[in-house]
Amino acid sequence: MASTTTEQTAIEEIGPGQFRSIFNPGRMGNAKPIAYGGCTLGVAVRAAYSAAVPSTHHLYSLVGHYLGPASTTEKLVCTVHDTRTTKSFATRRVVVQQVQPTTTNTGGEQQTHMRMCMELIADFHAEEPAAPGMTYSAAPSRAYAGPGDQSEVPAVLTTVLSAAEEATVQRSRDVFSLNERFLETRPCREGVAAQNLNGVLKSRPTTQDALPLADRTSAEWVRNKHPLSTPADQAAALAFCLDGGLSFCR
Repeated sequence: MASTTTEQTAIEEIGPGQFRSIFNPGRMGNAKPIAYGGCTLGVAVRAAYSAAVPSTHHLYSLVGHYLGPASTTEKLVCTVHDTRTTKSFATRRVVVQQVQPTTTNTGGEQQTHMRMCMELIADFHAEEPAAPGMTYSAAPSRAYAGPGDQSEVPAVLTTVLSAAEEATVQRSRDVFSLNERFLETRPCREGVAAQNLNGVLKSRPTTQDALPLADRTSAEWVRNKHPLSTPADQAAALAFCLDGGLSFCR
């Protein structure tokens, strides 16, 4: 069992342009043995970094598609294609596959095949001096307090809960234990997600209930619990986070 995001996304080279995860992907948000998508995404990013990307280039764009759910019972295998490498850009296409559970053909022989899980395009760009006026980040739609003013445990957990709610909260924490193992997450108490535990406590009122649905927002502060020593470690850890909560956004 991996104890850090660096371990969870670690890979080994098994051939030219081919890599295999050290650990099986973990489960999160699903009771079945279906892997959390961030594990697949993080491994794909590590594979892209490992395919002879120049040290002068840094990841700035990811575009990918999940092609099928990954299983928690098999390691992930990545094939990396060098689409282009120039002085300014390096582009890698990563195909992630996994061994499909063994089947038996009509002759009684055991056979397996590789199942597609993801295809991803990773673009790396050479580091350049920042041009004046070219750095921009959109401000959030509402004001949120800083991480020091938020609790690591969602604010709703500090209130008096009914027995049914306490059981629901505990089940939720068990299902999302992979996230708690790797990351410190501080949901902003001003957001909807902190007040109803990401929708787990559906009947809990929030301070944004009077707003139109499209105007309701949530935010959280997240940091890795363990050191990230290389750009590949940092990018893979960020990629691991990117799939979090997407299945529950409604």
